[in-house]
Amino acid sequence: MKTPAANPLERHWRSLLKQAPAFIYTLDRRSRVTYINRVVKGHAVSDVVGRPVYSFLTPSSKAMFRKHVSLAFNQRRSTDFVSSGISSKNPAWFLNRLSPIVEKGRVVSVLV
Repeated sequence: MKTPAANPLERHWRSLLKQAPAFIYTLDRRSRVTYINRVVKGHAVSDVVGRPVYSFLTPSSKAMFRKHVSLAFNQRRSTDFVSSGISSKNPAWFLNRLSPIVEKGRVVSVLV
């Protein structure tokens, strides 16, 4: 069961994420998706959350994506790059912008 937003500000941010035209998601240190605001046709959020992001990439993009995730976690660097992923059984191109999420001086996740 979904919990309603606690206050108007939280409802506002949830609405922004839901309506954003871009995919917005977070990764943990194992590169597993911990949150995603939308999914491609043919997937459900429950199909994506908890799985490694690499399972949705084409083989040619996996190494580059790993490199950028590592830069975000280990060097606290924000980066931009293009990758190809699988969208409804067909390759699709995505512009990725990765930024570290820092709490108490430690990178706890990566925002994509």
